[in-house]
Amino acid sequence: MRSLARFFAVSSLVAGQFTAAISFAESRPEEVFNNEPGSVAALAPAKGVAPVQLTQYQGNFFNPSNDLEDVFESNSTAAGGQLWTARIGAIFLNRGGPQHTTMVTDGGGSPLLQSGQYDFSVPWGGEIDVIRHNLNGSGWGLEGRYFGVGNFQASTAATYDTGALVPYINPLGAAGYSPTTMNSSYTASNLLNFELNARKQVNSDLQLLVGFRYFGFNEGVGINLASDPFSYYSTHQIGATNHLYGAQIGADKRLWQHGRFQLEGIVKAGLYGNQSGNSTQVFVQDEVGTAYSTSASQTRASFLGEIGLAGLYKLTDHLAFRATYQAFWLEGVALASNQIGTSDPLNGVASVNNSSGAVFHGGFLGLEYTR
Repeated sequence: MRSLARFFAVSSLVAGQFTAAISFAESRPEEVFNNEPGSVAALAPAKGVAPVQLTQYQGNFFNPSNDLEDVFESNSTAAGGQLWTARIGAIFLNRGGPQHTTMVTDGGGSPLLQSGQYDFSVPWGGEIDVIRHNLNGSGWGLEGRYFGVGNFQASTAATYDTGALVPYINPLGAAGYSPTTMNSSYTASNLLNFELNARKQVNSDLQLLVGFRYFGFNEGVGINLASDPFSYYSTHQIGATNHLYGAQIGADKRLWQHGRFQLEGIVKAGLYGNQSGNSTQVFVQDEVGTAYSTSASQTRASFLGEIGLAGLYKLTDHLAFRATYQAFWLEGVALASNQIGTSDPLNGVASVNNSSGAVFHGGFLGLEYTR
């Protein structure tokens, strides 16, 4: 009997709680959170049953607009205050004088023209650089950079009483003609650069980078020799090509900041495979016209280093004027002037002299946008 009594008591208690739950579910919202009959306050547990403790949810419901803004703001803070940086402007570079290589001699082999005598012009080009900072909150960013500058030009002219020769392996020229007029032009063109770098934000002032780089430039030398009175004429076209592909590392650091002014420094260095080439064409007009040509190509390891010092002035919160001095130093490249001594157009034989160095330096003027 006692067991049966306990069964009916428990059944009555469960039925009472179930009825109360149904009443709570059917109540209107305004009835749930007040003290009127049918409200939560009225759903007191049966005697002897511990009350259920209800705690209020302290979090915030998802708000798409606010939460996405929080995500971007978090990423931006980790990237030093911005998610994107874009730079566009004009670049101008000066070609450092080639090494003092003899390009024209008299009949006895004494130098008449050396490559260091050329004074190059300063051409302009365009540059664009785009950086996406802090991808997926990782602290790593991605950068793409391109610039191109063309036609570093220089020329010279002279008249020699001793005749003139271009000192190939087997020299060609007007050795037996006096006087001889020489006109020469030196052109370095199609300087192109493309980079794809991964950037790691170390702190708010420093980024380290590693990436791929292509750097290419071509050079050409033209030499014309003519006797006076005219009985001999020759043209000499000597070209060199360089295509550098490889990896680089570097650092980009904010050095100083005060108000709207900011100073930044950048350094990069890389090792590259250089596909270099030499092409020589000669035309001689004397009793009969004769053409000669030869070419060669070779791949070797080359070095490219870059340094830059940039000054910025903030025009608005997102836009700044940027002025940069930058220099590029190359080792293990082919220069047009240095291909003369490795070419023998008379016999169609040549090799590539790609053990030279070159320096390009100048500036960038443009705008920088950040957000």
